[in-house]
Amino acid sequence: MSLALTPVDREAERVTTSDAWLDAHAELGAGHWLRAAELFAVLVDSTDDPHAHEGLAQAAWWLDDAETALGAREAAYRGFRSTGEDRGAARAAVSLGYDSMLFGAGVAVGR
Repeated sequence: MSLALTPVDREAERVTTSDAWLDAHAELGAGHWLRAAELFAVLVDSTDDPHAHEGLAQAAWWLDDAETALGAREAAYRGFRSTGEDRGAARAAVSLGYDSMLFGAGVAVGR
């Protein structure tokens, strides 16, 4: 499964307001995984914020989209490390290890 939006869709939704963050989190919390993934993908494109990558990873996890989930977890980890957010980096690392084992992407990563 791919979460790719067309460039036209992403451009139409390109926003970085606090409402965009609230909407993305609300969709995730409501279990609207595909819509949450779409909104977080727009935020990733607009901001490259590690929190956006983390939200995308969580939505992709629920959608059983291993490629997107693992890639977003890695990007979240790198982003948190680069901004000195140690707790966020630790959270992303633990999630990446768990998801790697869950999705069969490498037991070594999960150990």
